Amino acid sequence: MNCMLLAAGKGTRFNPHTKVIAKPALPFLNLPLLCYPLYFLEQLRPNKLLLNLHHLPQTVIKAVNKVVMDAPYKVLFSEEQPLILDSAGGIGKARDELSGQGNFVVANADPVMFSGLSFETFWQFHLDQRALATIYCVPHSSQTKGFGSVWTNVDKYVSSIGTAPVAGCEAFHFAGFIAYKDEIFDFIPKDQASRIFADVLVPAIKNGAQVNAFVDTSAVWFETGDETNYLYSTLQVLKLLSATNTSRYEPFLENFFQRFGVQLVQLIDRAWAESGSQVNCELDRETYLFVGANSTIDANVKIEGFAVVGPNLHIPSGCLLKNSVIMSDTQLKSGSLTFENKLIL
Repeated sequence: MNCMLLAAGKGTRFNPHTKVIAKPALPFLNLPLLCYPLYFLEQLRPNKLLLNLHHLPQTVIKAVNKVVMDAPYKVLFSEEQPLILDSAGGIGKARDELSGQGNFVVANADPVMFSGLSFETFWQFHLDQRALATIYCVPHSSQTKGFGSVWTNVDKYVSSIGTAPVAGCEAFHFAGFIAYKDEIFDFIPKDQASRIFADVLVPAIKNGAQVNAFVDTSAVWFETGDETNYLYSTLQVLKLLSATNTSRYEPFLENFFQRFGVQLVQLIDRAWAESGSQVNCELDRETYLFVGANSTIDANVKIEGFAVVGPNLHIPSGCLLKNSVIMSDTQLKSGSLTFENKLIL
């Protein structure tokens, strides 16, 4: 089968960071965000992985090339210039690469989700139901407020997609993955920008097409659309890591980090370090710490709440890291020593 990551978006909610790095390439626990959906897609053993590009394309290409060097599938890029084609238009442009095997999967390039299910369960559900499309959904949570919903009847057929409630239907959150039949291309306007929900799936449903929801009640989904939610989600994932001995996500987390070559050493219950790193400061058992490979944290560094330190960095004595992610030493070299609720790229 073939699959696609939608990586063309501008990520404007994450400015100013996404003026420098496209959102799918932003680091989350020291791995590009695109690694998280890619991990699911790879479970289907694809023949081809396609990524559409528009905003800061070289940052996405660089991130992809680092993590798929030895992948057993072909990697292709579809650049959209001068205008971005949106969520359906980008799929339509990639028709020749995606179609031909009957079905394919498209994922947003930035969702962070952990699941107790194999992604093959979703794929097999789609094949068995023979729907035009199958939308991967999770139950709503505190982090999904403000998003539209996928409204389903008791048989998990999708009745509508959006913010307006639908009588007799249950609301779920779109997790960022959709499986399609090749026939979806009959519904996508050619050679123009279009949206997968408003312009394609909702009209198709109104015309009698079957669109299903696959609801994963085991999954936990994290919002990373802006800096505030990104930092909050970082803490929530660190909390999951600290509970792996009893967590349903222990196999997922172990396999995920192993896939991308991350070798973690647990320093104490809430602190982890990759190979080659040195942590010389005292660690409070009420705080969380995640340190990248070959980084050094000196004595007399204070950590409050949580901190993620990128690879190959030196955090000097006197620094305060509070609820922050530090991925470069630019501000350290300029004399800044206090970082609170910050993402530093």
